[in-house]
Amino acid sequence: MTARIIYDLNDWLPSNGEDEIAFAYNRRFLEVIVIYRGGEDEVEKKTLRFKGISFWAVGAFPGVTQVGKYDVGDFLTGAVIEAGESELSKSWETYWKTSKINRQCRHFVMFWEAMNKVVHVVAESVECV
Repeated sequence: MTARIIYDLNDWLPSNGEDEIAFAYNRRFLEVIVIYRGGEDEVEKKTLRFKGISFWAVGAFPGVTQVGKYDVGDFLTGAVIEAGESELSKSWETYWKTSKINRQCRHFVMFWEAMNKVVHVVAESVECV
């Protein structure tokens, strides 16, 4: 899987990583809320907002998901990565085209080592809010 980093969240995460990952979903967007201990041990959070959602899933990391198999050390944790040649995003684009809907489908992947989770999102865009 070719990939490029969209956001490297390690710039603001502490060295021990995230403490919790929460999700909020409605028809307009998916939010991945990253909760961590910041300066002076205060609880802080950052929100990643994905718009134009086609698909999202959470799996074990390391481990096996319906989307792939992942081992520690193979991928950058604490980052939003866009998969360059994703069969998942291509399948969703084909689905939308046959439904006569023009939707861009980008496959984003996030590895959260401290929480032992991998998150896949097929969406049109992502922003850190």
